[in-house]
Amino acid sequence: MKTPPITAKHQIERSRHIGFPLVAISVLLTLLIWIGSKIYFDDYFENPYKYVAKTASLSATILICWTILLSTRAKWIEQLFGSLDHVYRSHCRMGSLAFFLILVHPVFLALDRLPDIRSFFRYFWFSDKPAENSGIVALIVFLVLIVLSRWLKIAYHHWKRSHEFFGLFLLAVATHVYLVEADVAKYPVVMGWIYGWIALGLFGFIYIRILYRFVGPRFNYEIERIVKLGKVWEIYLAPLAEFLCYQPGQYLYVAFMNSALRREAHPFSISSARQEKLLRISIKELGDYTSRIGMLKKGDRARISGPYGRFGEPYLRHSDATAVLIAGGIGITPFLSMLEDEGLQQRRRGHTYLYYSVQDVNHAYYHPEIQKLAERNKKFDYIPYFSNEKGFLTVDKIESHLGTLKSTQYFICGPKQMMDALISQLRKKKVASQDIFFEDFNYLD
Repeated sequence: MKTPPITAKHQIERSRHIGFPLVAISVLLTLLIWIGSKIYFDDYFENPYKYVAKTASLSATILICWTILLSTRAKWIEQLFGSLDHVYRSHCRMGSLAFFLILVHPVFLALDRLPDIRSFFRYFWFSDKPAENSGIVALIVFLVLIVLSRWLKIAYHHWKRSHEFFGLFLLAVATHVYLVEADVAKYPVVMGWIYGWIALGLFGFIYIRILYRFVGPRFNYEIERIVKLGKVWEIYLAPLAEFLCYQPGQYLYVAFMNSALRREAHPFSISSARQEKLLRISIKELGDYTSRIGMLKKGDRARISGPYGRFGEPYLRHSDATAVLIAGGIGITPFLSMLEDEGLQQRRRGHTYLYYSVQDVNHAYYHPEIQKLAERNKKFDYIPYFSNEKGFLTVDKIESHLGTLKSTQYFICGPKQMMDALISQLRKKKVASQDIFFEDFNYLD
């Protein structure tokens, strides 16, 4: 097999990691500006604990602003951190780290009150000092948001609604920074830098909560046809005006205008090919919202944002590479878009293997459709896999069938447990991380 040139794949993987160094540089630069200002003004703390407290608060402020920027779905964010599922995980990690640092800040400010335990704990409650009270408000708001979004299993619409309060939290942080007559207020460069980041974070919040509906990528569609396949609903959509252009393997945020469903947008993979006149999304009944999809009817309007995602890019651009596609259940949907795209398949020279893992043949809702694709595409092998008969699909079984795992790209989409297991097994087999691609929105189940 011809070895691919340097690569869209490597470019995607490299860009996925650029975001974290950029965040680290922004935090480090913040701390250098602060330390440099203290040296310049010959202004030092007598209490050494304050250095830890201030380091934590400044770092947390930058991370909070990054967390909000990551929620904007901006294309440049996706280019820095990878597709939006990677962006979401980065958003969660940064939020958790920022919360830890915000806790560190008051703890180290109060340490000089020890060994007076009562005085130490009194520092964490409201007093007659507005500056300290604003910090306590910010801490409480952030604690509630972290608990709701990270530690409790709540419905998607509640989870999404909780994020609307991040703007309130950032305002509380800005108020605290303003009221505390400390380093940010004393040093002009630090003041400009911190307020600039806070302004950027507030703009990101205003953009995604208010401006996005006017300037974001939005399309109006209408339901043309609805098909039921077991527990999967196929929704076929026709454009009311401009047709949405997308790449195979991408997904959309869709809000249906039906009184039986809440109108918040949910992410769904595109399961149709670009040459088709109608846009198809396939939705499995998994939770409260998706269990109501059957109440949709022909003629209902749909408001679509997108497209998003880069899952299909390596498969699209790396036409010489052998590709192994591993789908678990409804995870088949992005692969349908990729495999049924006539232009893409005509350009591909590398062989494609699809493992479609489901419980049994009754759950293989797209088995007939995929069989037809395999019959007319000599460079495509279809391997249906029924776990009730053969047990869980493993990398050892894939290797036994293929003969080798080398010089191959792996695309995985399905239940989180399955994806985590297969990714771990591939890495233990020395498959490079840049050869493994996955799409994960299981947090929305």
